[in-house]
Amino acid sequence: MHLGSTPTASTAPRWAEDIVDVAREGARSELDYSVASLRYVDRVLGEIRDQDPPEGLMDSMLVEFGCYLGEVLVRCAGATWVDLDEGQRAGFGRGLGLRTPDGRLWDPIGAVVSWFARRSGQSAQAFVRTASVVAHR
Repeated sequence: MHLGSTPTASTAPRWAEDIVDVAREGARSELDYSVASLRYVDRVLGEIRDQDPPEGLMDSMLVEFGCYLGEVLVRCAGATWVDLDEGQRAGFGRGLGLRTPDGRLWDPIGAVVSWFARRSGQSAQAFVRTASVVAHR
């Protein structure tokens, strides 16, 4: 866990690796950075959300899942992690995002956090499909 820290463009892949390790050790499941693996992410997050954990308890794990979601886009859609400038940071609420080859910025961590909090209906799978399609137009 990364208590008290936040991911950066250079450390986001490590945050993703941490949730891969947790899934392998705890759930005996392989997260392989494929789009198909996001079904597992959606299912696990949905199951945890349905248990209604206390607010804040899942924060670090949600960031790790967001970094995993971002790494799927890095590997499958050619995105790159970027440290955001002050204006971009204000819009994302964090200092990290993804840039797809078409130049658009994406917030995979925000997507996971919003979906988990039921503020958005877009699952991890839907987020990657949307970003991949837009990036390849």
